[in-house]
Amino acid sequence: MRQSRLRVVLVDDHEVVRAGVRAILDGEEGLEVVGEAGTADEALAIVAREAPDAVLMDIALPDASGIDLTRRIRSTYPHTQVVILTFHEGEEYFTQALRAGAAGYVVKGSPAADIKRALEAVAAGETYLSPRLASGLVTKFLDGQGEVALAGLTSREREVADLLVEGLSNQEIALKLDISVTTVQTHRSHIMEKLGVRNYGEFVRFAIRNGLISP
Repeated sequence: MRQSRLRVVLVDDHEVVRAGVRAILDGEEGLEVVGEAGTADEALAIVAREAPDAVLMDIALPDASGIDLTRRIRSTYPHTQVVILTFHEGEEYFTQALRAGAAGYVVKGSPAADIKRALEAVAAGETYLSPRLASGLVTKFLDGQGEVALAGLTSREREVADLLVEGLSNQEIALKLDISVTTVQTHRSHIMEKLGVRNYGEFVRFAIRNGLISP
């Protein structure tokens, strides 16, 4: 994040949706909505003028696809991150979004806190997927499609990996598996090392790169 407050532009062709999301974000410390748009053209004009830290947008826009708009924003304004906020939960949508340059993907109907988490994550250079999408991803990952990559993980490490991408904290994992927080931290370190990734965002990119998510 380049400023003390995360500056966000909202893009959705439904005014009532923008109003609802704005009401959520206006109540959060450290977040500031600096513009709203209902079309891709309006969004590009606002991004050019405001240079926001992040754009929170729907996939379905009246004059362009949110996927195409993501690609245009990321190529022209690389310091502006994109978070998709949509009803679409299919792999083909979030895979295309990530490949177009989106750093976050939140499903409408998710808890309001997920929107804030997504914006904070992308501002920190990470990737964010709604927990229920992430859960589906790790299920595929652990059920065989990533068997070669995961062959080096122990059964306990697989359990920890599953719970991590479901959004559980180290403390919650420790309680669920009846182990210490220190042990969870050790398993987490081993998982990242064995998969050759440093954080959850790299885990998602690794999965896409190795065909664990179908394009």
